[in-house]
Amino acid sequence: RGEKARLDRIEKHFGTRPIRDLTAGDVQSFLTGLRAAELSTGTVNRHLAALSVAFRFAVERGFALTNPSKGLPRPREEIPAVRFLSSADVDRLVASAADAPFAALVRVLADSGLRRGEALALEWRDADVARRVVVVRKSKSKRSREVPMTLAVHAALDALSESRAPIPMEGPDLVWPGLASIHPSCVTVRFQRAAKRVGFKGLRLHDLRHGCGSRLAQAGVALPTIAAILGHGALTTTMRYANHLPGGATVDAMKRLDPAPPPKTENATNSTHEGVAGGDVAIVNVASSAAVAG
Repeated sequence: RGEKARLDRIEKHFGTRPIRDLTAGDVQSFLTGLRAAELSTGTVNRHLAALSVAFRFAVERGFALTNPSKGLPRPREEIPAVRFLSSADVDRLVASAADAPFAALVRVLADSGLRRGEALALEWRDADVARRVVVVRKSKSKRSREVPMTLAVHAALDALSESRAPIPMEGPDLVWPGLASIHPSCVTVRFQRAAKRVGFKGLRLHDLRHGCGSRLAQAGVALPTIAAILGHGALTTTMRYANHLPGGATVDAMKRLDPAPPPKTENATNSTHEGVAGGDVAIVNVASSAAVAG
């Protein structure tokens, strides 16, 4: 729906002008109009990306000679602060689910950091309860990954497997076939309603993924490890969770740059005292021996 809205706005602006006649100035003028309408930087960049794809397609098909959107600057977008969800918050959200399959989905999303599409595409062969890992075969980054199960995820999937439907004769054996058969946005709306019932107004389903990354960061997990768990293509994406580092983490990190403290002198002092005492005893023994000999 978002792509269609952007294309409709592009078509309305440029009208029936042949794509081969459009220039970089025309594209820049269109983007300036979007900014004047107070659209966000991210929205403006998405329109530029859609135009770039259209021009690239036109060049490949011979409808245009050049891509006038190529090289146009894209303003840097501000990374919004992610909402933090504690373990207690997750427990409340799981309890708000109307049925066991949906509760298991909320638990997996919250404790594994999977994207909505990744979770709904999971098959039972991917929920390896024996090895305690979730195998993500279809991801946004086009790379598969394995996410270890928490105790809560393992328990949820183990309980769900006991009530699973018979293996289909054809097609994938999905973990959530009922939820996968409806539009993904309906799954999100269902979650939002359940979250609102327990006091989480405005919480999105995707916030469960952010909550997982935030809790990992607060537990002191290194950002590259969080990136591997969440399947980020670039570490810059994971940097949004740096705001949730545990208290004192930066102070402890900087202390590692301080020079090593000098060795303690207590043992050396004791050794000196012991040496003096030992010497006195030796002198007394020598004097005693001389007196006996005399």
